[in-house]
Amino acid sequence: MSRFEFVADHRGAFGVKRLCTVLNLSRSGFYRWLKTAPARAAKKAADAALTRRIRQVHAESGRTYGAKRITEVTPVVWTL
Repeated sequence: MSRFEFVADHRGAFGVKRLCTVLNLSRSGFYRWLKTAPARAAKKAADAALTRRIRQVHAESGRTYGAKRITEVTPVVWTL
């Protein structure tokens, strides 16, 4: 559990300002963390999908393909 998760879980009881002060966090950092939660979840889902695809390609090759060949047959879409 990160410090930001702790603040999110306990902000109803203690308030964001107090928790951030005690944990030596900036409130703006906490709110930025909250705002970027959907992007982090999407990244995690994309990473999981890519991992499944890599394992599939590796299994289909009879476990003979290494990183170089898997990279050649697995298109990666980069997002910023």
